[in-house]
Amino acid sequence: MAELHATINKFIQCGRPLDLDVAAIRAVAQVEYPKQDNLQEKRPAWKPVGFKGRNRIEIAIIERIHSSQYDRPDISDSGWIYGRVQVKTEIEGNPEVSLTLLKEAQNHLSLPHFHQCVNNITDAAQGMQITFNPSLGPVSLLKYSLEPRDRLPIRGFYQMRELSPSHAKVLVQLKLADAAANQFETCCVEIPFPSRHSVLSLDLQPTVGAVNVDPKRKNVVVWNIGGKLSSKSLEAALSGSISFDEVAVAIPAEDALCVKSTGYARVLFKIPDYALSGLNVSSSGVTVNPKPSVKKSVSISRIVESGEYTIWNSLGEAIFAISPESEGAPPLLPSQSRNIARSSIFSSESPDSPELPTSDLKTESPNNTT
Repeated sequence: MAELHATINKFIQCGRPLDLDVAAIRAVAQVEYPKQDNLQEKRPAWKPVGFKGRNRIEIAIIERIHSSQYDRPDISDSGWIYGRVQVKTEIEGNPEVSLTLLKEAQNHLSLPHFHQCVNNITDAAQGMQITFNPSLGPVSLLKYSLEPRDRLPIRGFYQMRELSPSHAKVLVQLKLADAAANQFETCCVEIPFPSRHSVLSLDLQPTVGAVNVDPKRKNVVVWNIGGKLSSKSLEAALSGSISFDEVAVAIPAEDALCVKSTGYARVLFKIPDYALSGLNVSSSGVTVNPKPSVKKSVSISRIVESGEYTIWNSLGEAIFAISPESEGAPPLLPSQSRNIARSSIFSSESPDSPELPTSDLKTESPNNTT
């Protein structure tokens, strides 16, 4: 009862929760709570008990990019990046930690939000210095958003044409940006057909990776690209035909408009050791005050992962929104995938480019297709 009373006094003073951090609550439950508070050591609400163990600091820069690509002159591609600097600090005592966040000068972070444990933010050479009192568990030290400009990590092109109610031709082509690292923790493309009951057979030829039907979603084709694209062209392509059964199916509400030629391919990827924002942290720029008696270890990681990353069928209708030209609104990007497709992806000289019958797939406006 004494421990319960002390916990309530610490976390729910005057009946109002001061902190709902799960890591802090678990730490209080696992560590014997002091019977009397040490008035000479005032602790913040996000670190009610001390840490004992090996000193280490883990810093991760995690960015998630959302994009919609259309390859059409009448619809501009769109994109937006949401990122966070996540820090997990395990240092004995109640120290103050400083780190220098390096960033590229031309990249402006929109709507930066700092965690309550941050004490001071100062401009530093090529970035900013952040000083904070660490929490018990991992915290998002900084959250931000960023417009990708013309630096989408993967540009894509998708065409799908129905040849009959049970047969369709598809073409998917991807190109990795020159600045992006050609290494993936995971990279795959999902092609859903919500108006179809299930896929009967596949006759698809990928230039890299393997293709199969999702075992749980029988109307979704999955192209597992693997760890990298072609090292020479930084491209990958998938072409061929798909056969379906003709059983009627109820279309999910979120894909109610995806019938006939209206559809999309979804790209899912994780690129390690990379940040679209250019943000980075040097381990030598991480300091602890007062200096711990035992040497600390510092690990730094960066990763870019896909959010809603869709490529719409350029031969069909597409769902898109017109964003108001206001501060903080996601920008419209110039549609560049058509130029990439004509100059590189569709190049017959590329060894990775598939041979496609021009009678089946044509780069035309939807109103001119038959």
